[in-house]
Amino acid sequence: GNEVLLIALKNANQEISQKIEEIIKHFLFFREFSNQLNGYLQAHRTIWEEIRQIRSRPALRVRDFPDVRNSLMGIKQTLSFVEARLAQMENFMTVREVFAREKNLGEILKALSLYQFDTLANSHRYITSLWKMTQDYADSTFNLLGMFYQENVQREVDALKLVTIISLVAALFRLSFLPMADYNLF
Repeated sequence: GNEVLLIALKNANQEISQKIEEIIKHFLFFREFSNQLNGYLQAHRTIWEEIRQIRSRPALRVRDFPDVRNSLMGIKQTLSFVEARLAQMENFMTVREVFAREKNLGEILKALSLYQFDTLANSHRYITSLWKMTQDYADSTFNLLGMFYQENVQREVDALKLVTIISLVAALFRLSFLPMADYNLF
């Protein structure tokens, strides 16, 4: 089962004992690999929801930008870690499968209904594609936030330009009404 593996043999010799030990190692590998993938699936759902909440805000104030940016940076850091870990897990699975083939364990694992390389490889590809999609979602959200920030900065610069032009016109206007006698230029 998923929780207990029971193997009972009478008068097992050294070779059989070693095979049993390898079978147990593969069982544990399959179970832990599956648990790790399930953990990444749950983390994907959590991160996707965090990003969705950021994107669905009706308004984003300028003072909120640093907090949102920091949140997205943390998410992107997690995404990078998981991406590296998933690549590492793929290598582990390949090595385990080659080892099982070399030790002629494949048929024994199949007979015990423990052979899970194909199932785990498919699950791994699925989780990897989900994380790639999540990475793209986070990147587009980060870019969107950057565009909003740039638009806000541009509006502030435009407002400062307008205030400067109005101040300059007011100063020139005031100067034009002052009597020239008050200015002794020579």
